[in-house]
Amino acid sequence: MIKTYSVSLVILFLLSCSLTPQDQNSNKTKYVGSRYVAEVHAKKSCFNNIKQLLYKSTDPDLIISEIEEAKNVYFDLHLDLNNLQSLHPFNSRVTQKRDAIRSIRKKIQSLQSKLYRSGKGYKTIQMEYSYIGETNYLALDPFFKDKRIYYLNEAEREQFKVNISKDGTLRWSNGSRISTRSRNYGHSGMGIFVMDNEGNIYLHVDYKNQYNGEGYIRHSSFLSGLPISAAGELLIDNGILKTVTRKSGHYTPSKSINNQLLHHLENEGVDLSEVDSIKGY
Repeated sequence: MIKTYSVSLVILFLLSCSLTPQDQNSNKTKYVGSRYVAEVHAKKSCFNNIKQLLYKSTDPDLIISEIEEAKNVYFDLHLDLNNLQSLHPFNSRVTQKRDAIRSIRKKIQSLQSKLYRSGKGYKTIQMEYSYIGETNYLALDPFFKDKRIYYLNEAEREQFKVNISKDGTLRWSNGSRISTRSRNYGHSGMGIFVMDNEGNIYLHVDYKNQYNGEGYIRHSSFLSGLPISAAGELLIDNGILKTVTRKSGHYTPSKSINNQLLHHLENEGVDLSEVDSIKGY
């Protein structure tokens, strides 16, 4: 019944988009100058409304379920790739597995985009292809030839989650205010961060040293190489955000992508009036 109703609405919208008042009076009506431009924009706006109607009629829970299924496939493929660590990064078996990982990641990003268009979550971007395999020396990027990157599991990731208190300050899970430069780690005291498509923010400060001696933490570590909604560096002083960059070689986010972080923080009550946003990469 709901689907029939939605289809009927779409048909009505299509008819209204196709027929302007001038069209109804005469099929030979000609448009000139700004009037023609206005008609074109009106029709584009009309068709955009149809797209929004279609996306909003999509069941978000169904999309979320599909995303979780795709993630399970992704992690299985990633495990398979790790088992090939004795091979050369350019070995055909490694390449096939790397391509399969890129393919399933693309599917996850596509589903997340669908979820975003339905009104849930944020846009996402993928990690650069050359970094796939970085957890076991199989990445194509020569920087990781002798450097292993560690991917956090769900439990480990929680200790790096940024919480926003009622007063708009940024805090760790234990309630203490975050200060990224208290121990002078990172670039000018900044910590690296990512935000997922649900608006969860993860931050790591001591990324110059290996995590538990198992590997280094980089932007890809937080979500195990999956798509992100923002990435870069944060400078936080006693819970107050001072600086944001989009410096991330793994994801190279655009300004519009990273603006999602600022929008999210503002919606959560964080004061951004004195925040310095730096381009980075």
